[in-house]
Amino acid sequence: MLNSKQGIAIFTDGSCYWKDRIGAWAFVAIDCFGNEEIGTGVVDDTTSACMEIQAWIEGLDYVFETLGPCS
Repeated sequence: MLNSKQGIAIFTDGSCYWKDRIGAWAFVAIDCFGNEEIGTGVVDDTTSACMEIQAWIEGLDYVFETLGPCS
């Protein structure tokens, strides 16, 4: 479980294969104690830019849903 007392780092990535337009996103959220949470997802008919943005949305949403509003 993440702890927001000293901050949380979120690392993200997203990509899409141009031929079939299947994309994927992922995030890793790490707190100052070394606890980490990982999230991933797959989307049909998308673009790389959408997957890059979706990774941030999902990472921030996870932190908000888990810890509530953070500074």
